[in-house]
Amino acid sequence: MLNFVTQFPERALPPQVLEDEADIANVLRDDARSAGDHDWDEGTRELPLVVFSKTYCPFSKRAKALLSELHLSPAPFIVEADLRSDTNLIKSLLTKLTHHSTFPNVFVGGVSLGGSDDIAALHESGRLKDILRAVGVKSHPGHDRDA
Repeated sequence: MLNFVTQFPERALPPQVLEDEADIANVLRDDARSAGDHDWDEGTRELPLVVFSKTYCPFSKRAKALLSELHLSPAPFIVEADLRSDTNLIKSLLTKLTHHSTFPNVFVGGVSLGGSDDIAALHESGRLKDILRAVGVKSHPGHDRDA
C-alpha cells in the first residue's frame, strides 16, 4: 500500500484490496501495472519517510511539526488521507497492516513506527535520528531550508 500511494498519489486504492487480505501487495501491484512497471523497493528508498496524516488532526499536526523542526532531507512524504477519495480504505488497510488505527501513522523504511506519541518518545530518547539515519534521512536542526 505504501508504495502504491506514494507512486500514484492521484489514484485511489482499488477496493478489492480489502477482499484479498492475504495478498494485498499483489493486488496493488496488479492494479499499478496498468500505469507501467515500478520498482517497489526503489520507492521505499526514494521516499524513506512517509506520514499518513489528516489535515485537521491535532496529533498529525504535532508529528508533522516535530519532523519539520528536524529539517529532514529528504523531507517526509505526507499523505493527507482526508483529502483523498479513498480515506476509509486507507484507514482500514493501515489498521490491518500495522495494527495502528489512528492518524498519524509514520513509516520509516517501509515500517510503521506508530503515531505522534511514538515519534515524540523516539525523539525524546534520541533514537529517532538514529532510525532515520539508518534509512538515509539526514537531520539538519536549526538549518533554515529557505536560506
